[in-house]
Amino acid sequence: MDMELVLVPFRTDDDGNEVVTFAFRPVAELARAARERRAARGGQQMDVAIVGVGLHPFGRFADRTGIDMGAIAIRRALADAGVAWRDIQFAFAGSYEIDNPDAVVALLGLTGIPFTNVYNGCATAASVLALAADTIRLGEHDLGLAVGMDKHLPARSAPTRACTPAPRGTASSATSSPRSSSG
Repeated sequence: MDMELVLVPFRTDDDGNEVVTFAFRPVAELARAARERRAARGGQQMDVAIVGVGLHPFGRFADRTGIDMGAIAIRRALADAGVAWRDIQFAFAGSYEIDNPDAVVALLGLTGIPFTNVYNGCATAASVLALAADTIRLGEHDLGLAVGMDKHLPARSAPTRACTPAPRGTASSATSSPRSSSG
């Protein structure tokens, strides 16, 4: 019999130790449940919609970490959708700069949801969004979160042109914040 491994997110036991729980379910049972969900929808593929959007302002913020900014964006998306963090059933997060974007749950509250970190180069945002939509389409969950978060280096330390201020008098410098165009 084929089996699927299910990883239950980290939790902390009574002694403060982080614990990972593994569970196994027969693949045939999962396939049968998916067929039943599809049949309940008349065999149609499920439509998925973005129900809330949140954004932290773009810029360099010395007083906030990338995870802080991600938590702000998540709270704004939840408010826009009219749902609470405890209503979210799963999440995907992508980041180039942050090794563990799932750590944002420490700022939002531990709920035990599966929270998967994704890195796929320049396609990370598209991957995170597609994974969240596909998770809902598969019928495993009804409400999820897709978030991207990064904190870039200050302009003086930035190694690439993309992270340095534009020269004064160019079209780009007109839209730069005073902080990033001070050179």
